[in-house]
Amino acid sequence: MSSEYDPIGAVTAANPYPYYASLVSERPLFRDERLAMWVAASAEAVEAVLSCPVMRVRPIGQPVPGSIAGTGVGEIFGRLVRMTDGPSHVALKGAVGTALDGTDWNELAATNDRCARLLSKALAIDDPAAIASYAFEYPALVTAATLGLPLERAMRATSWTREFVHAIFPASGPGEIARGVSATVALRAALAEEVEPHSLCARLLREARKSGIGDDVAVANAIGFLLQGYEATAGLIGNTLVALARRPESLRRSLAGEMELLHAFVTDVVRDDAPVQNTRRFADRDVKLMGSQIARGDAVLVVVAAANRDPRATRTYTFGLGAHACPGMRMATTIAAAGVAGLLGAGVD
Repeated sequence: MSSEYDPIGAVTAANPYPYYASLVSERPLFRDERLAMWVAASAEAVEAVLSCPVMRVRPIGQPVPGSIAGTGVGEIFGRLVRMTDGPSHVALKGAVGTALDGTDWNELAATNDRCARLLSKALAIDDPAAIASYAFEYPALVTAATLGLPLERAMRATSWTREFVHAIFPASGPGEIARGVSATVALRAALAEEVEPHSLCARLLREARKSGIGDDVAVANAIGFLLQGYEATAGLIGNTLVALARRPESLRRSLAGEMELLHAFVTDVVRDDAPVQNTRRFADRDVKLMGSQIARGDAVLVVVAAANRDPRATRTYTFGLGAHACPGMRMATTIAAAGVAGLLGAGVD
């Protein structure tokens, strides 16, 4: 099987895990000359890369992808905590984490239920495209409402988020980027003017101001929550549906009405079938890791989905590690579990 895939193309396979297992056991950290990058696959290698202070999240000299540089989309991208490094990242990461720590989980549960009911009313349960649309729209809608937007405005924010995401795709053209710029203007205006005082966005603004971080940076990272919901949390909903389809019908019935058990199941999916299977890091100076000499400017593909299943792994790597560990795991898994519950409750097979 190892000859059929490469570490990037494997994400399109129905079951890439035998291939990932071969990387873990045979090539835990290696240079792939065809891809012109290093590949970290084992738990040890992934931990070494993600915890290394030399590794950065963006290529040297390119803080923003060239296609969106100089646009409103690129301006937001360049301010996202997950796309920055250094002292400014540390302060911003602290503000984001503290804002998330203030989440009222009972209130989030109520928001989940309200949004699931709203979207499932018009859901065609036998239409795969409709289910896929729900998987993207639901977490974005919940996140927009949690950020503090009224429900009607939150519905519009899901469309704006979709346009923003499409604008940052590598293959996006001028039309997609232009729509993304318009969406950026709308999202900024909504989050700067309309949020409720005890909302996630309001907490983020307050925490950012305490650290001397401008409102424009805080609002950009509120938009970042929407991006994460639209992409990674949607993927987690989809992968959970796949995992449930491979289990007995009796398990699906038992999980449908038990949120605590369903949440535990989703957490297992985070480890067993990560919605984001790899990420990248870039060396800002020469460094030696696990006996390999990585040069300044080299890219490293970090295959977290492989490391998650490494028999020697002691943790889950889906939400990262080190300076860029994502603080939103509980929020993401809670939203995903409620989204899946909404689909099961609507009768999706």
